[in-house]
Amino acid sequence: MSQAPSLRRHHSTFSPFSTTPTSCREAQAHVSTETVDMPLMIEYDEFYVSDDGIARTFYELHATGSTKKPPFAIEERYDLKQAKKTFVLRKPAPDENSPHSSNEDQDAQPEVLSRNSLGAVDLGKVITSVHIQEIDQGVFGSAGTGATTWEASLAMALYFGTQRHQLSGNVVELGCGVGVGSILNILASTLDHRERSHVKSVTLTDGNDEVLQQCRSNVHQALAGVPPSTRPPISIKNLEWKEAFESQDRCSDILGGAKYKTVIACDCAYRHQAIKPLSETLASILQPEGTIHMFGPYNRSAFLETCRYLSRELNLDVTLEWVEINRYRLKPASEIEGSGWSEKDDGSFASQCAA
Repeated sequence: MSQAPSLRRHHSTFSPFSTTPTSCREAQAHVSTETVDMPLMIEYDEFYVSDDGIARTFYELHATGSTKKPPFAIEERYDLKQAKKTFVLRKPAPDENSPHSSNEDQDAQPEVLSRNSLGAVDLGKVITSVHIQEIDQGVFGSAGTGATTWEASLAMALYFGTQRHQLSGNVVELGCGVGVGSILNILASTLDHRERSHVKSVTLTDGNDEVLQQCRSNVHQALAGVPPSTRPPISIKNLEWKEAFESQDRCSDILGGAKYKTVIACDCAYRHQAIKPLSETLASILQPEGTIHMFGPYNRSAFLETCRYLSRELNLDVTLEWVEINRYRLKPASEIEGSGWSEKDDGSFASQCAA
């Protein structure tokens, strides 16, 4: 396979923010004091949409110099007409000079990027895929921000793909929305049967009944083919941060008095008025020696204020780190001859020049 030409990428930086309930310590990061809310989207760039309303995006962890590639990358196929997304987990193609490469890996051909780019990217082999139904009207309807998927959930799944040991014990996700983040985590944990998962259970929570109804449907459909013996038990519950903050007894009743070793929140810290109830709820359900993982765009002021609150007001040990995600807007498959996609797609597409 010939080497793909150079190309431009969107570098989307997320921060997986971890806290542990030990002695009080200042966050080891420079935090902005600006209080203006950033937009929910990372960038206002355009989708490249096919005639039948399909937009494709490819996400991968930015290279860090390690010789070992992440176990998977994620392709998103967005059906804008049906508010439905297909997330395809792909085995990253090895570098041509990599000692880990094989003839089988070389079969996957480069895919053409959108008109905003200069070349091609090798998508790699399909591992598995999952369909996620969003809610019509999106953030403008009664379901609010939970109606759609957000890129922080994909960043989270990619991050934990390389940090499986950080997902352990009883796991809970706050603000799970339609469920894509935890679904991808569970699917990823079943990919390598040689590595035993340390997750005992997974609980998904959100404060909107309409969102939770769609989440239940997505979880049921996505994991229908996964034997229960190969994955942790899953529960879905209504937990609204403000109510949980105002009544710890109610929060305890909803969760059955459970405390969690791993607490996850993706793109939850974007409104300043929610910082206190979100932070207090995160801390209240965390077990001793447990860890909170928050993910969101690094330049969002409410996210950084939440870091401050957890550190200064709740005496949690805070660590900030940056995870860079390469995001590629892809040409629609329908515009590439012979590239009709199916569940058995092996990543072999014809190469064309970007428009």
